[in-house]
Amino acid sequence: MGKNSKAGEEFTPKELQKVLARLPLFDGIEPDLREEIAHRGKVRRLERGQVYLEEGAPVEDLGILLAGEVELSRAGTFQARLHRGDTIGDLNLLGNLPSFFAAVVRHDAVLFVLPHEFLREVLEKSATFAVNLMRQASRRLAAVHVTEHRRRTLVIAVFSGPAGVGKTRFAANLAAALMREIGQPTLLIDVTREERRRLGFFSFSKNLPLLQLKNLDIEGRDIAGEKGQRHEEGFEVLRVVHRSNVPEDAAGVSPLLSSLSGRFRHIIVDLPPVMDGSTWEFLEHADVTVVVSSPRQRDLDRTTNLLKKLPGDVRVVLSRVNHQDRARLEEIEERLGGRVAETLEELPEEETMAVVNAPETRYSEAVRRTARFLTGRAVGVALSAGAARGTAHVGVLRVLEEEGIPVDLLAGTSIGAVIAGMWAAGRTAAALERMGRRLRRRDFFSFWDLSFPPSASLMRGRKIDAFVDRVFGEILFPELRIPLRVVAADVDTGHEIVIDRGKVGPAVRGSMSIPGVLPPVEWKGRRLIDGAVVRPVPVQVLRDAGVKRIIAVNAIPTLEAFRSVEPPGRKRVFRKKKPLAETVMGYSDADIPNIVDIIVRAHQFLESAVAEETCEGAGVVICPWLPELHWVDFDSAPRFIEAGARATRALLPEIRNLVG
Repeated sequence: MGKNSKAGEEFTPKELQKVLARLPLFDGIEPDLREEIAHRGKVRRLERGQVYLEEGAPVEDLGILLAGEVELSRAGTFQARLHRGDTIGDLNLLGNLPSFFAAVVRHDAVLFVLPHEFLREVLEKSATFAVNLMRQASRRLAAVHVTEHRRRTLVIAVFSGPAGVGKTRFAANLAAALMREIGQPTLLIDVTREERRRLGFFSFSKNLPLLQLKNLDIEGRDIAGEKGQRHEEGFEVLRVVHRSNVPEDAAGVSPLLSSLSGRFRHIIVDLPPVMDGSTWEFLEHADVTVVVSSPRQRDLDRTTNLLKKLPGDVRVVLSRVNHQDRARLEEIEERLGGRVAETLEELPEEETMAVVNAPETRYSEAVRRTARFLTGRAVGVALSAGAARGTAHVGVLRVLEEEGIPVDLLAGTSIGAVIAGMWAAGRTAAALERMGRRLRRRDFFSFWDLSFPPSASLMRGRKIDAFVDRVFGEILFPELRIPLRVVAADVDTGHEIVIDRGKVGPAVRGSMSIPGVLPPVEWKGRRLIDGAVVRPVPVQVLRDAGVKRIIAVNAIPTLEAFRSVEPPGRKRVFRKKKPLAETVMGYSDADIPNIVDIIVRAHQFLESAVAEETCEGAGVVICPWLPELHWVDFDSAPRFIEAGARATRALLPEIRNLVG
């Protein structure tokens, strides 16, 4: 569109003719006809978010996009993106059909609109125009039907209220992580103050030119290619000057992003910590804003105020977090409205590109995980209940480790919460397997501390409490290497309780409190029992957290599987004498262990009936069933573990396809 190419520009008829002449649709069109089209058509300007055409609505005009970007969707699903020169409504007008798609402005747009009746006149006058129009429509339909074109450009704004919180380091590492994790064209726009012409930490051999937004000439130019430079990690860097005293710069934001979005899959905009017109425009045009803050009190004050003003999808990353800060993270999360998506450990100042130079650090892991979450590629694993059968989870995790399958979020119920918690805390699958192979049935009995007389449960649960304390100690959720959601149930209301804050131990202990066997756990005014009562396989918990690629492990056999191996009649699995129970507590024809067995079996039968249902939404469901073994057969942990490994290996093609 020439100089000053932006949505707010006015066109004279001659300027409009020049603009149209440069579009593929007008190739070979006679100047007189082009002049007539320029006079009889109308220019429409639409802002980001405006609906140009609703799905199913009658189409009255042909829209020709002169600037900006428009997205097409069908039944709420993204189909394609349109840029300068693309047309909207062509096939509908030719076939007298309603709109196939909804067309919504993504970046402020300028459209040249031809009324239906006049379009017919043009088609009758010019066979060339008709051919160009059909070619244009064919190309768009091909783009709609090719999956690759259905991925929209993701614009990520990185912003902070306070300065000096590691914002630019995070933005650069995020760009490197996107290249390593996704491998798609990525651009980092460094919006910087004019006086800051330093090279920064990009290790470029020369200073990058500073691009000015005012009067930006973008038509037909590869701005990133001309003004940017490629980083050794494969992403490109473009520097844009930030001038608070030039309000006209704001008008250049939308054309710039629109011109770049066709070339790049990801655009990261590293904004200065100044809120003005151009900063706000970048924020308005971003799909998601990542606000970087440190745990310092004054930085949190500014970030809290900033979050009240920012538009759209906003997530917080806490940087420069040390061990002392982690003890305050629950309080910080509540203060920031639960928006903390990730915490970044404090790094030495000289370690600028940790994703490249220190990939094993928690900082690098967190940034790569952020990259996968932002792009919808995060992988979640849901581990079910199942008592001894749940030791199969260890075999699943072993194969995921061996195959290098990334896991970005874990969710666990009951025994699944125990194993997920230990793995998330840093224990390897091999370490968990060694623990499992040492398990014996008598170890289960060692946790028994009978309650006389029984009140809330048959056991007091103190030995289980001591075990959980030994395993998890004072570990907090933010200290885990992999984020974790633990599922429990509120015994008073029946509500599902998902815990991801505070200490891990009490959450896991609540998730494994079998009703009637172990007492409920007090947690923030609630009484928690086994999460399997409401969610045997916590797939929905991962979906609620935004994870789309989910591996579910259901260690609970179906009722049909149970019935296929269970002999009729009573099967005694606890061989203890019963005089004490009969004499002291008045029980007959059953001792205390048999009561536990009956309670747990009844729970597992109920869980079995809904376990498959709670797997809905998972991309892969692993079922390492050995129904012939008993829920308390911890002696058989090696068999369960191997069953988990075998079932996972059998589904590796599906798993690899899921995680991409």
